[in-house]
Amino acid sequence: MIFNFFSRKKRCSTPSKSTQAKANIGNGENSESIFTDTSSLIQKQSNAISISEQLSNLAEKANFAYNSGSPQAPQLLSKLLETCWGKRGHILLDVDSKRCMSVGLAFAYMAVGLNWNDKDFNSVAAENAFYCLSKNLLIEQNTFSAPALFTLLLNYPNLLKDKLIATHCAMAEKQIGMSIGMMLGGDPFNAPHLQDFRNQAVAYRIAIMNHLISFFYDTHSDTFTIPTDLPYLLPSKSDIRKFKNLLLTVSDAYVGIDQGEQYFNTMFKECEHTLDKCR
Repeated sequence: MIFNFFSRKKRCSTPSKSTQAKANIGNGENSESIFTDTSSLIQKQSNAISISEQLSNLAEKANFAYNSGSPQAPQLLSKLLETCWGKRGHILLDVDSKRCMSVGLAFAYMAVGLNWNDKDFNSVAAENAFYCLSKNLLIEQNTFSAPALFTLLLNYPNLLKDKLIATHCAMAEKQIGMSIGMMLGGDPFNAPHLQDFRNQAVAYRIAIMNHLISFFYDTHSDTFTIPTDLPYLLPSKSDIRKFKNLLLTVSDAYVGIDQGEQYFNTMFKECEHTLDKCR
């Protein structure tokens, strides 16, 4: 998944220096260029700290800086992205599931809080966040990872559009037993006559959100079931209302809990598969 600068199929390609970007939080001043020479991506350490520990330590520093409003936040977040740059994207597969929440939150902060001159950076960060947070939720049953996943899908669906389409394709192919491109007669990601299919794929995120919200919010009593004083991209009350309004726009076929869980698991596998292709 790491770095699609030219097309959806080149997520693991290395960008040229001419495409290097600068990142900033909101409308603040630009930080240094987020990419440096490729030889400095991963420095070998004599104490042989595991990749999992290196990434989680960096993520925790970046998260603290971001949540405290430190001017160092863009630099630290960008360093994490740089560490997983290009064909190094597969190292995220080696992050221990217990450490995935901190790493996933850092990528989520990148996706929603940093401004680059290429939105594809935000998309890559969002996909990395989805993979890490989902892994933590699925393996560790850590419900504190669910709010950020929910928020990404609710407010930033365009950043995850490719993975939503890929997930919809995988679900359809599993049901019909044939290539979705063959069935639809075109590329589901780009063909003009398949725009409705792409819209449908994005709409199915509502099913995933309906599954995720059950981990941290009681929709009947309108109350959070987890503490709300921690910085993990908890949706606001207005976000919850926005979600409920979205529920009213789709049929029951979109919002079943079982359907949402299947789509969620499949989307996680799609993110995992993309990272694995970076090897």
